[in-house]
Amino acid sequence: MNSEREKIELNNLDSVYFIGIGGIGVSALAFWCIQKKIKVFGYDREKSNITTKLESQGAIIFYDYHKISKTKKEGFKHNQVLNIFIKEALNLVVYSSAIKISHPLRKFFNSNKTFSIKRAEFLGMISSQYDVIAIAGTHGKTTISTILTHILKVSGIDCTAFLGGVSKNYDSNFILGTSNIMVVEADEYDKSFLHLQPKIILISAIDRDHSDTYPTFEDMQKAYLQFILNSQSQLTHLILKQNVLLKSLDFQNTLKYSLFSPSDYNLHFKNNKNGGLELTFSERCKSENKFKNLPSFNTLQKPQHDLENFLAASTIAFQLGIKIEKISKSINSFLGIRRRFEYHINTKNQIFIEDYAHHPKELDALISSLRLMYDSKKITMIFQPHLFSRTKDFLDEFAVSLSKVDTLILLDIYPARESPIKDFDIENLFQLIKLKDKKQISNTELVPLISKLKPKILVSVGAGDITTFSEKLKDVLQ
Repeated sequence: MNSEREKIELNNLDSVYFIGIGGIGVSALAFWCIQKKIKVFGYDREKSNITTKLESQGAIIFYDYHKISKTKKEGFKHNQVLNIFIKEALNLVVYSSAIKISHPLRKFFNSNKTFSIKRAEFLGMISSQYDVIAIAGTHGKTTISTILTHILKVSGIDCTAFLGGVSKNYDSNFILGTSNIMVVEADEYDKSFLHLQPKIILISAIDRDHSDTYPTFEDMQKAYLQFILNSQSQLTHLILKQNVLLKSLDFQNTLKYSLFSPSDYNLHFKNNKNGGLELTFSERCKSENKFKNLPSFNTLQKPQHDLENFLAASTIAFQLGIKIEKISKSINSFLGIRRRFEYHINTKNQIFIEDYAHHPKELDALISSLRLMYDSKKITMIFQPHLFSRTKDFLDEFAVSLSKVDTLILLDIYPARESPIKDFDIENLFQLIKLKDKKQISNTELVPLISKLKPKILVSVGAGDITTFSEKLKDVLQ
């Protein structure tokens, strides 16, 4: 593949066609192309806020290939664009891992011998021009990379960033900068991160997931080790959460962070008299094995799992010479990320939060944070499982996690890239949940039910299309 990659000169590209352009990872690459004056074409199943924004910046996008090919006007227009695109002198097709080889567009481009690569490889090509800071791990990647990007910007380091969510500070999942530093999420799915060679790697967690890529947990650990080894020639810092263990890892400049265990970097927090938090970072002086507290500062109330993510990002910032004053300013001006503990309503009488959690460990962290913030108040959770395989692989773990709320509303499994599994559906999970107040409903029943219940604390959770109900839920709660 390296010899094929050399045929593509990024600075000379005329056009790129993105299959799955509305996806969070693919769309960021499309935004990069637009900024670089490369013509952008694309396909996705449905229009979204992201595709609308891409179109407003000049991208030409088509929706639902099967429908438009049967619609004379749209089908004709798409065919015209495809024929123009394949005749460009220097063109490229980029597709997400979710797009199978049997997809009509992939088959079309393959039959025309158009050079096609996965999203991860295109990101690897772009990132090879930068000093890359890669955020890896089963959980927390998006929050860590987004707060780190904000810290760098506030500190005068004009970085480029490819993010796995939409930053509220910058209203985008892609941020173009002028420095040579790039922040990227290093995605373990489909071994995508093996296309990156960062200077700094942070790993926030390694938990079993993606059984279609990693049949065993050991396979996943080996992939993380390979990711580190691939980068070792230029790697300056490897930063791990305290409980991340990798066999056969031998890298001298390794730092660890933790909220609760003594580590190279810690973050201590306590409630202040204004209803917020007082935060204090501490760092270990290795030569003396002593801990030094940095100046404390106050911030608004934050979920505990976000504090750990702030610590992770700040650990990187400290290695870049950024002072605590800039970090505290960044944390206090950080507006968050869409779908990551995002408040849609936050008043004395009504709380409505949306979150992206889709793994049992993420649900545990979310519920734990909610319990700390809202004490003994009743929590109602809407949960939409993501992927048949993940739901089946973690069936018992999901059941335990979901039993920790007061009221559960369970939606059907969001399939994403998968086909249904024989003799397995949402009922398998529902029956295992040990909760008296639980309901399993269809998507169409959701808004009327919430309108009737009007729970005081509502949390809408999942990585699928559950987000499309947020505005309607907000309306019936107000």
